[in-house]
Amino acid sequence: MRVKGEHEIYCCGARVRISEKGINVLTEPLVEYCPLHEALYGTKRIDAEAVCKSVEMKIAGFGFCCANRLFDAEPIVAYGASDDAGLA
Repeated sequence: MRVKGEHEIYCCGARVRISEKGINVLTEPLVEYCPLHEALYGTKRIDAEAVCKSVEMKIAGFGFCCANRLFDAEPIVAYGASDDAGLA
């Protein structure tokens, strides 16, 4: 999929610019490790390269920042919902 326009986001505490020209990690990530990030993207240590890889995977898998992005309107249980429900 092809990125449309220019976007600035935060990913793992790093400021990231996404555009038709590519992905630029503008600042170093503030997060060094996240078990959810490891499970989703396979990275044990979060650095600028890991941030770039995760954004690339979001673009390729879901059309993140693309004109024809995929969106599933099914209900989603938020991460940590079992804690709120007292089921953990």
